[in-house]
Amino acid sequence: MKKIVSLITVCAVVVSTNFIYADNKEDNLDKKLNENRQEQTTIVNKIKDLDEKVVQIEANISKTNEEINKLDEEINSTQEEIKTLENNIKDNEEALGKRLKAINNNYSMGYLKVILSSSSLSDFFNNIYIVQQVIEQDKVLLKELDDNKVAVESKEKELENKNKSKKNLNHNYKVIMNQYKLTKVSYKH
Repeated sequence: MKKIVSLITVCAVVVSTNFIYADNKEDNLDKKLNENRQEQTTIVNKIKDLDEKVVQIEANISKTNEEINKLDEEINSTQEEIKTLENNIKDNEEALGKRLKAINNNYSMGYLKVILSSSSLSDFFNNIYIVQQVIEQDKVLLKELDDNKVAVESKEKELENKNKSKKNLNHNYKVIMNQYKLTKVSYKH
């Protein structure tokens, strides 16, 4: 009987340790499962954050590209305006130079000689009128010449500012692209 009681005791101890061991094993599995779920939730949240950053960075890239393209168009337009103004300046200088050269070559005393060479009073007033018209035309030409020179200076400053803006945008573009690459790299990990 002692053997039976010993056997029953041994069996009871073995069975109770198995339940305790099974309970501990089940608790450990539940704990690991909860940890994995939390880790999975954290990873999903990180992926969502990275997706949002990628979308935001792509929008910045697109916006920066549009701004760069717009600036390129403005720069080209400004350069064309400068060329046109410089051609106008050149034409006006040539016209004014030819007129002054003609006056110096043909008239030793210039306008005064034209006025004094009048044969009659009506011819005198007519010559004064012609000289006044020539002088007014020269004034208009000189004013246009000065205005064009001022406009060229203004356009050159504008062009310089646009080139600086473009340089800054290109720098920003590079920074954004680096952010994009870093985000993509961290997305893979």
